[in-house]
Amino acid sequence: MPGRPTACAPPSARSGRAWCSAPIPPPCPRSCAGWPCRSTSIRSAAPRRARHAATADDLCYGIFTSGTTGEPKCALNLHAGLTNRFRFMTRYFAATGDEVVLQNSKHTFDSSVWQLFWPLTTGARCVIPAQGEFLDLEHTIATIAEHRITMTDFVPSIFNLLVTIVDRDRRSLAKISTLRQLIVGGEEISPRMAHRLGALLPDLRITNGYGPTEASIGMIFHPVSADDGDVIPLGRPIDNCYAVIVDDELRPLPPGTPGRSSSAGSASAGATWTTRSAPPRSSSATPFPSCRARCCTAPATSATWTTGAGSSSTAARTPR
Repeated sequence: MPGRPTACAPPSARSGRAWCSAPIPPPCPRSCAGWPCRSTSIRSAAPRRARHAATADDLCYGIFTSGTTGEPKCALNLHAGLTNRFRFMTRYFAATGDEVVLQNSKHTFDSSVWQLFWPLTTGARCVIPAQGEFLDLEHTIATIAEHRITMTDFVPSIFNLLVTIVDRDRRSLAKISTLRQLIVGGEEISPRMAHRLGALLPDLRITNGYGPTEASIGMIFHPVSADDGDVIPLGRPIDNCYAVIVDDELRPLPPGTPGRSSSAGSASAGATWTTRSAPPRSSSATPFPSCRARCCTAPATSATWTTGAGSSSTAARTPR
């Protein structure tokens, strides 16, 4: 494109620039949502390292929760949590660096964090679609085929639609046949849809992922298999993390009892922030002696822990 790109950034987000393709001069022709535009040449901007090396306990990123259980809060996650998650994924998925990951979540959702940055830790590739195409399944299927995507992430509602499409259209099924790893999380997974896609694509490994935004994207994984039957478990905690089903007083519950999921370990956020006026609130210390780490407790979830019928009103259950 002619000219040099223009960086358009709001005053409150000077470290995150939204690049547009306007030449300099004239000024950027886009309104930039009312933000002032700063002209910067990408070609002359040399990469700069941070003045101070980050430590494990330093803030890495903050992403707001959905607010479905109350006021949305910003989960302030640490380098330690994200590093732990990435190292676990490298081992769990036996990463070779040949993976091609599709960034299939908007940047405002925490699953986009692993989609964007985990591939950079293994030498793999990340394919970033154009804005507005995240919910266009036909385009997503075409993108998977074009770039030979091997790994991505879907919320169950979108995953179910994908399975319906490829189950009816063999050409669409062929287009996603390069997939080898698929994480499904954010809502209760459909066992019927998961097993159906597993039958259609035998070389695909589906993982049920679970965990609140305060748990560095998620810290409970379960590899889906035909042996799961009509109930797919939430799974087990990832490396260096803990999960317990507790009551409202944070007391562990016996197997099979509905309750709240409480997680602790390296994945736990350093703090949460609810409003501009209120200071960040640190994650609480875990009440369990064997878990010497921060702790965050989620409300009753809509899936089962290992057994029992999951529904929109079913709470998490302890393992049997």
